Amino acid sequence: MGFPIFPSNHVALILPFILILALVWERWPRYRYLRVSLLFLLVLLIPFGLYYRVVTVYDPLVIDLISVLPPIAAILGLYWMRWWVLRSPRTLFDRTGD
Repeated sequence: MGFPIFPSNHVALILPFILILALVWERWPRYRYLRVSLLFLLVLLIPFGLYYRVVTVYDPLVIDLISVLPPIAAILGLYWMRWWVLRSPRTLFDRTGD
């Protein structure tokens, strides 16, 4: 039971993906172009590779991965964002009151 997962509904995952890329850009200033580009390419190429595998060799496990992997990756990315918000590094201004 639960909610049906259709690949056509993965369009709703674009907003979390953009938010995750924005946080990677903000939090990791060193090599930010490389990191954001690499993350962007991974998000595009991993599902494409899985789809290519399904087209060439039929594998029911890969079909399930195609439909389940993007929402799981979005949930993990959003929890990572939450972790950064709750445990953000303290600035000098925050430490002056201690």
